[in-house]
Amino acid sequence: MPPAGPELLVCLDIDGTLLQHDGTASQAVRQALAAHQRAGTRVVLATGRGPAGTRIAAEEVGHTQCWAVTSNGAVTARLTGDKQAASDRGFVVFSEELFSPAVALQQLRTCLPEAIFGAQSSQCGMLVSAPWPEGEMQEPTVVVPFSRLCEEMVSRVVVRAPEMGVAEFTQRVHQLGLEAVTYAIGWESWLDVAPPGVTKASGCEALRTRLGIDRRATVAIGDGANDLDMFAWAQWAVAMGQASAHVQRAADFVTAPVREDGAALILQALLAR
Repeated sequence: MPPAGPELLVCLDIDGTLLQHDGTASQAVRQALAAHQRAGTRVVLATGRGPAGTRIAAEEVGHTQCWAVTSNGAVTARLTGDKQAASDRGFVVFSEELFSPAVALQQLRTCLPEAIFGAQSSQCGMLVSAPWPEGEMQEPTVVVPFSRLCEEMVSRVVVRAPEMGVAEFTQRVHQLGLEAVTYAIGWESWLDVAPPGVTKASGCEALRTRLGIDRRATVAIGDGANDLDMFAWAQWAVAMGQASAHVQRAADFVTAPVREDGAALILQALLAR
């Protein structure tokens, strides 16, 4: 694997990896990212967030001009760090995988009638069936009838059941047997649904090809179930110390938890090689 620099591709999850659980970034993370930027390392933010939420996180970590694989691989964007004009969103979308969510949404509503549903694309933004729990959604939302969600072509569907335990939520989703989509369940009773075959890994691989990086020069750091495919894709996969046991088993190495700056420790180690 090459040292830090233009021949190294480092793909980083955001929430629980770069950002603490309160949404803030430590000074150690900011400094490590800044050092990689100076070295020319191809640092990619790889996240379940949409592009707008990713830009907000990028501002927090001080890394606002970089590639981002967002919406769990469905949207690849270039963060520009420029929001001088009111019309400038701070990012440019280079590719977006869209799908019709109607069938999946109807199935999910049948087994999770108490849930809140959301559907997102770069064109319609984040549409939701009811107000989202405060502080959980990182981008602006618009409340619309559930039927409107089913009419859009979208890159991401999210489902949240705030009053339901994770175990029951997971059991209901798995029993449903969703087909023709890709999905991942989060730390809470939260489900992300992407177009079929779309994952963080597929998005990172397409970007690796675009940038001309050797497959053996890839690193991934993350903490969630939606990072598993990215771990299998990367030459070297690192799980955060607070990740669940099955996520840690899928990685090549386990670093310290996010509260102890586990991602920064790995970024610093890559700089020292």
